Amino acid sequence: MKRNNKRIEATTKNIKVQLDIVRSEFEILTITLESLEKNLNQLIEDTSNIQYNEMEYIEVGEHVECVFVHNRSKNFLTLGERYKVLRIWDNRFYIKDDQNKTRKFIKKNSQFKAIEKLY
Repeated sequence: MKRNNKRIEATTKNIKVQLDIVRSEFEILTITLESLEKNLNQLIEDTSNIQYNEMEYIEVGEHVECVFVHNRSKNFLTLGERYKVLRIWDNRFYIKDDQNKTRKFIKKNSQFKAIEKLY
């Protein structure tokens, strides 16, 4: 009987230790989740201040944002990157790409949106 009591006590202690470990891991995960949620909310707030303009009305000195990267452009454009418009000629605009080369695109290119204001 004493042996069984000792086994039960040892098992109970082991279960309590494991429960404490699970509780502390849960607290860490909760803190991590709250932090991620806060960062996500801040990111949403930061990007909500960007207003997009029609590409046909862009002017030299304004910025365009890469919202999609065509397969042909994947080596020199970055999704989400903002590029300054250097020159406009006819229905084309010129930017410096990630490799610091001047590239021209037609204004109707689906890879870009014009950014009206940067806050």
